[in-house]
Amino acid sequence: MLTPTKTGLSRATLALAASCVRCLEVRASCGARSSRARRHVSARGASADGAWATVLNLDVPGAGRIVGVAMPRGAGVERARAPPPGSPVLAELVPAEVAFPLDNAFSEPAAHDFWGGRLALRRAAAAAGVAAGPRPLLRLASGAPRAPPSAVASVSHKRPLAVALAHAAAAAPRAGGVGVDVEHAREPRAGAARLARRVVRADERCAYASLRGVVDARVRAALFFSLKEAVYKAVAGDAAADLALRHIRLGPFAGDACGVRVDDGLLPAGAVVDASWRLARVPAGGDHAYFLSTATYRRAPGADIT
Repeated sequence: MLTPTKTGLSRATLALAASCVRCLEVRASCGARSSRARRHVSARGASADGAWATVLNLDVPGAGRIVGVAMPRGAGVERARAPPPGSPVLAELVPAEVAFPLDNAFSEPAAHDFWGGRLALRRAAAAAGVAAGPRPLLRLASGAPRAPPSAVASVSHKRPLAVALAHAAAAAPRAGGVGVDVEHAREPRAGAARLARRVVRADERCAYASLRGVVDARVRAALFFSLKEAVYKAVAGDAAADLALRHIRLGPFAGDACGVRVDDGLLPAGAVVDASWRLARVPAGGDHAYFLSTATYRRAPGADIT
């Protein structure tokens, strides 16, 4: 049994970790059977109030390792300030990663998104057996996070949760990219019907209807949006510059897997994209249900991967 004396953690942090262990629930898309993905929750890296703790750590076969980090609650809208002494942000990130939001006048919530994403990214890389190294994981010209050397990776945020997906490149030599997206599994503020009009194509209506009874009708559009975001992130590095969510077609659904097709001419010939989703109940800022969507993009055999 863990005690504050044995671990050096506060009682509040240990209570959060215990709550994570009790509450984390990952389910397959049918909602009736627990996912066999490997799960782990800990108070690793947590501040005294539980901020920056790892609250999600699971293996997604074929896609990589997902790590989720609980970001601080109650952030204001003022300009970000430097993390306090002893913060996991200072302990785990390299100086350039700590400084990036401060040097670029990020708001406090935006800085938390950045730091939380980089903590999740470094922890996911370590869990996938990849050393992130001392090179700062800032941003590519596209705005996407820079992946650790010898890895493909993706980051997503839905306050107060930041998640990252990492996969060792050596384990998937044809991997063109991976994508992850996290969304609240609840009715969108704009309304389910309005979001559905934005993200569901006419040729996807049967696939969309097939989710009736699998997930609540009020959250189907959020799941569709999440899956398309994950696919977009996975393929963006090789896709045509005008790629948009409307060019991605989902379906059919089979368990937690989802068929994917990208409109002709937007990806190199022979490319393959797979996607899957799961429902996770994570105690980050309260007991919230999230959709976790992942996508993998593989180049055609013999394609130039330099």
